[in-house]
Amino acid sequence: KTIIGRTWEDFTQFISDLSDAIIKAQMYFKLQETPLLIVWVHNLSFEFQWLSALYNFGNEDVSMKLMVVGGGGREHAISWALAKSDKVEQVICIPGNGGTAQEAKCTNINPSDCEYAEGLTGIDAMVQVCAYEKVDFVVVGPEDPLAMGISEQLWNCGIPVVGPKAKGAQLEASKDVAKTFMQKYGVACAESKTFTDANLAHEYVSQKGAPIVIKADGLAAGKGVVIGHKLFSCHCTCF
Repeated sequence: KTIIGRTWEDFTQFISDLSDAIIKAQMYFKLQETPLLIVWVHNLSFEFQWLSALYNFGNEDVSMKLMVVGGGGREHAISWALAKSDKVEQVICIPGNGGTAQEAKCTNINPSDCEYAEGLTGIDAMVQVCAYEKVDFVVVGPEDPLAMGISEQLWNCGIPVVGPKAKGAQLEASKDVAKTFMQKYGVACAESKTFTDANLAHEYVSQKGAPIVIKADGLAAGKGVVIGHKLFSCHCTCF
């Protein structure tokens, strides 16, 4: 129960001092109108939030409330694994599924059923539930809420989150962004080209021939891919 020779009591004091320093620095830089430094201190506050979450995991006296966003088998597995920890009192699943409903410590919540989230939809409603339930941190499973910016909203509410911000989530949400990234940094991948003009796409397909894989950019729930074994089917896809 030590961190580099320090006790958890020392760590607690360090977190408290760091919190005070961040607040004072934010106030100072705002008064001095230095936006670059404000951003740096703002990012440091995110690190502080994670330090607090990590401290809670190491503190035997802390009982944590966590939240998992999603309702698939992946989120069921994540919720089950988190609930196994002695330091976790409750795992709230948004919206969860029949499996998570049967897991010990897991509670399914549908934001549409919550009075305190009335009038809110999508990630706004999810974030409202997180804030109302006062969770210690959130794990986001599905790509859609990540691509829509749920991580930014949670961080802005002071809630640590496991999941990339919207820009990082584009690696999963956009085939074009992912391919451009891989080509730029030398990550092995198949040759590809992106089109917004159907006529140019038809020309490329005719030039390359079949078989060829055609993908829709953006999230398509695993349904946005066509493997064209004949040129006719490939051209029918490029409408």
